[in-house]
Amino acid sequence: MPRPGSCGVVMRFRVPHREIDSLKSRGYNTTEIAKKIDVTKSYVVGTAHLLKNGEERLLHAVDKGRIPLSVAMQIANADEDGVSKPSARPMRIRLSAAANCSLSVAS
Repeated sequence: MPRPGSCGVVMRFRVPHREIDSLKSRGYNTTEIAKKIDVTKSYVVGTAHLLKNGEERLLHAVDKGRIPLSVAMQIANADEDGVSKPSARPMRIRLSAAANCSLSVAS
């Protein structure tokens, strides 16, 4: 089974961001946290970035498996000019677990 954070695929067994936050606050570095909870270093870095920027809703969606961390990072890093106004219809995101981890968006 791939580790969380590898290829951006939503995993069945996710690591709650509060565990990463707790270990960071106890002085563990990124590499130590990744080894301790068996996730990739990039997963820890991404989660820490979202925590630092107050992206609680995105973290909750990642924790629940609704979106992969890579998509949450893209949303969080989008500048205001790059974000479109919400439409009346909700956006549906279809994720493919193909080798290239493709993402298609339908509106």
